[in-house]
Amino acid sequence: MKDDEKKTIIIELPYPVSGNRYWRKVGGRVVLSAAAKKYRSIVKSIAMCNGITGANGMGARRVKVTRVFYQPDKRVRDMGNHTKVLDDALTLAGVWNDDGQIDDERNLRGIGPSRVIVRIEEADNKGLDLDKLIYG
Repeated sequence: MKDDEKKTIIIELPYPVSGNRYWRKVGGRVVLSAAAKKYRSIVKSIAMCNGITGANGMGARRVKVTRVFYQPDKRVRDMGNHTKVLDDALTLAGVWNDDGQIDDERNLRGIGPSRVIVRIEEADNKGLDLDKLIYG
């Protein structure tokens, strides 16, 4: 990669569990669910196999993220309930340092086999006119 090229990562992952199934109350304590632990472990394994963790990940760079969710069935789903689970799993896997680095994000619904494809790029916020973006 040349010095002036922006780093881009594309990763295909299983469809994430819902945020509604992420935490469980056990004996008066709130703990990470078994489904959440399993999903995190799978994401970490895939990221490691693809060589996009740690120094090969995004590190502390500001990022732009596009997620395409290919739903496992025809039920109506709130993508926001899956986004946080996915982002936390990518953080734990070392793809980036923290999901707070996301400056620009987009979630799309795809048609096809159940999965999520994530494109992570370095954010280019230089010269971005936010007032024009919002107010036209």
